[in-house]
Amino acid sequence: MTPGVVPRNLAFVEVRQRAGAATWYEAILRDLQLDKVWVAFDRGIWPSRELSCQHVRARVFPVDSPPQLIAGAEVEVRFPATEDGPAHWSAGSISHNACEQEGRIFVIVEGREVAVALDAVRAPSQQVPLNPLAFTRAAVPVGKELHGWLSLPDARGCLEQVRSTTGLHLATPGVEHPHGGNGVVVQDA
Repeated sequence: MTPGVVPRNLAFVEVRQRAGAATWYEAILRDLQLDKVWVAFDRGIWPSRELSCQHVRARVFPVDSPPQLIAGAEVEVRFPATEDGPAHWSAGSISHNACEQEGRIFVIVEGREVAVALDAVRAPSQQVPLNPLAFTRAAVPVGKELHGWLSLPDARGCLEQVRSTTGLHLATPGVEHPHGGNGVVVQDA
């Protein structure tokens, strides 16, 4: 993926807890307004939250960003979700004892050498934090008879189909105060 290029689907993002943090947690973008985003975490493992765009970047998948498997090369390493936290990517490097075998490789993360699956290692993400000026957000009114339907899984599936067919970055149920009953779409500005 080209550095700085926003992928077609912004629904999958990574968030950090503070500027300069070396760990990025996997999250799902639910809305974007001005310089704030609203994210949720898989299985509700952490409560949904509002964050500044500077703490959110588009998610890059390992297949899109293969690492250099050379001792000392900088990488990001994925750790799976636990009972206490979502899956996350931490900065690390390929160990001098890398020894790729049986689909695993040794990496150094936070000063410790750990063996991880090859598909849990990617080149450092070149994604920059989200730029709210690069997007246009629009609330699309939905008839009152469909307000209840918007909260059902079927609605999310239909909105995802609309998003992928039209090239939108995000299409999700939203709430327009004080009347309610809209869908939110996000596209390039």
